[in-house]
Amino acid sequence: MDNLLGCLGIVLILFLFIYYWYVAIPISLVLVITSIWLIKRRKAKQKETSDDFVYATPPPAFRPVKPKASKDNLNDEISSLEEKIKKLKNEQQDLIRTNKDAISIIVNKEIKRIDKLNGREFENYCGRMLEKLGFEDVNVTISSGDQGIDVLAKMGKTSYGFQCKHYSSPVGNKALQEAISGKEFYKVDKAVVITNNYFTPSAIALAQEAGIDTWNRDTLIDFVHDQVVPEIANKEQHESQSPVSSNDSQVGTTEPPKNEWEDF
Repeated sequence: MDNLLGCLGIVLILFLFIYYWYVAIPISLVLVITSIWLIKRRKAKQKETSDDFVYATPPPAFRPVKPKASKDNLNDEISSLEEKIKKLKNEQQDLIRTNKDAISIIVNKEIKRIDKLNGREFENYCGRMLEKLGFEDVNVTISSGDQGIDVLAKMGKTSYGFQCKHYSSPVGNKALQEAISGKEFYKVDKAVVITNNYFTPSAIALAQEAGIDTWNRDTLIDFVHDQVVPEIANKEQHESQSPVSSNDSQVGTTEPPKNEWEDF
């Protein structure tokens, strides 16, 4: 029995040896050769496709290379730009000077107009000015028997009494004394003297001692510059932009805003 099994084992080994050398190896070689052929064929088709795309796509347009600028050309361009910048700065300065001159003309014209007001008109002007400055409950008192206070007003919880002096010469101590008396009479927290002129040194000293505020010509100029000039400029701009029409009833014609300071 053992001899039979040994013989069968030898036969099986011989069979596998013959099968491996005469069947498995040829089949493996065939498979390898076939795979190599398929890979080469696929690469050939891909190459043909890419060649067709290259021929079908138009070549890019020719763009000439811009020659590099020389150092002299760059210096010329820099000089030209510097000249333009300098010119723009000069134009800007001219515009600023022109604007300042125009504002100065308007301010001077308005101050001269204030100088031509009478006493009562100046009191009304001061009342309107206080409203523009944010004071509330502004009330111009009766001109006769005003007890040294021409305008009453409030700023928050603080009450004010204003003495308005329209003078052609500097304001002296008398106006300050009237303001002191008016402050006591009307029981206001603060008293202020407003003038289109200036105050004498003794009046300024008295005002400092008594706690009275003094608004002189410079105060009016600042107010005109900050409040009146923008209104006049807006009015002129509105008039320049308003449509011109021969018929006042034509649609689109609007009345320009009135300058309230011309009332005085």
